[in-house]
Amino acid sequence: MQNSCSVREEDISLVTAVSQPDAKPENHLASNDISDPVIDQHQVNELKKRKTDAFLGEVYKKSVSNDIRQRNRKKKLLHK
Repeated sequence: MQNSCSVREEDISLVTAVSQPDAKPENHLASNDISDPVIDQHQVNELKKRKTDAFLGEVYKKSVSNDIRQRNRKKKLLHK
């Protein structure tokens, strides 16, 4: 007994693709859509940004540390 949903090999060869004029192409970006130089430039910019953030973080920590030391020195001098 053959399944009523089965398709014979002869039937498959008769199927043709029909374009649908109303169908709109999907508008999403695949990784292949962006050229390598653009990706490289983005990665370079991100790396620079991270390095800058790390540098500014260190500068801020040193500044806060110096302020605390200075306050402690003043307190120490006042108690003498």
